[in-house]
Amino acid sequence: MKKQIGIWLLLLAGLLTGCASGTAPEALTQATAPHSADSSGQSTAAAEDPCTGLQSVRVNGVDIGQFSIVYATEFTRENCWEDYRAAACELADALRKLAGVELPVLPDTAEAQPHEILLGIAYRAECSVYYEPEKELKPDEFRAEYANGKILLGGDCMGSVAAACNAFVRHLAETAVDGTAELSETFSLTGERHIRRIVCVGDSITQGVGAEDEASGSYPAYLQQALGSGYDVVNLGKGGATMCSVSDALYVGRSYITQSGYYERLLELAGQTDVVLIMLGSNDGSWTDSVNALLQDRPEEFQTDFRLNLTLMVRELRKRNPEIRIWLFNAPVCFGAREQNFENYIRPFQKAMADELELEWYDMYGFTKANLPQSTCFSDGIHPNSAGYRKIGEEVARLLSESFQ
Repeated sequence: MKKQIGIWLLLLAGLLTGCASGTAPEALTQATAPHSADSSGQSTAAAEDPCTGLQSVRVNGVDIGQFSIVYATEFTRENCWEDYRAAACELADALRKLAGVELPVLPDTAEAQPHEILLGIAYRAECSVYYEPEKELKPDEFRAEYANGKILLGGDCMGSVAAACNAFVRHLAETAVDGTAELSETFSLTGERHIRRIVCVGDSITQGVGAEDEASGSYPAYLQQALGSGYDVVNLGKGGATMCSVSDALYVGRSYITQSGYYERLLELAGQTDVVLIMLGSNDGSWTDSVNALLQDRPEEFQTDFRLNLTLMVRELRKRNPEIRIWLFNAPVCFGAREQNFENYIRPFQKAMADELELEWYDMYGFTKANLPQSTCFSDGIHPNSAGYRKIGEEVARLLSESFQ
């Protein structure tokens, strides 16, 4: 994601077009730009040469050189504060090229200063505005505005924040007069940029167990980085979760449907979700006496329960969003006894259910077996390490990119 966030630099080169009321382009390096507005809210014509250097930028009478750029570190739904930092650095570079100013880049854990440019929902009093019902950020909405000495560049995900940065820089270039851009206390821009939302459903393998840092080293995190700011990847992986409710005494009552703690969130997001990726089943095949007896002696009980829960999940998602795309991944390769249950029972039934429910299918087992050596890509017999998760994330990014073409 870091290498793709420089979309406002493309903007300064005159490569970005569009308006807030239009349809957002699909290319990852493009964003919908809002109607530029001056302090009175009136639209202005686009500048012929957005690259023209500015002699001065003032924000409610204060030179922009007195500002610092502050990025959110906590309220980042996709757990990618590193990418917010990268976005802040890109914005600082864009402002340096446009206005010749060198602004410091700080996390929101730093002491608040009188004049700041805040990226995302930062830990600042001014950002509490986003929790007011009439000011709450809507899906795909971005906003740039002045509040109490600060410039707020807000959005409900990284892609939307990037679009707010674009809008802010473009506005400075478009409204400058004789080399000077002036923003008043009534400065406010809003717009929309459609961000494709990818929700990852799964167990500890989706959660990122085995990575050095789960938040930044899970496969959804690497998927986010690979896809870039045109996508919003949400990790709803829950360690220990099963698809079935009857799989293993260790996980009784911990099926994803009933006890994950994320199922309700999955349904809540469904209306704004483009793709759901489901990779559940590794715990359903745990090598225990109870699981072995279930799979070997009562396979119909396992299949009935698996079908019931997966069908319920799919129906609920489609009811909330008929256009939603649902992918089913089979259980990745495993180096241990449970691999026998995966091979004989879990994976064949996963494929059968994908066909029965008309889900998009991907052979994650085949990919991980061929591309993730145990010696270098696994932390134990079942969980990849960061290197393994990176390969999975990049492969899923390739898969989705091709499917959207």
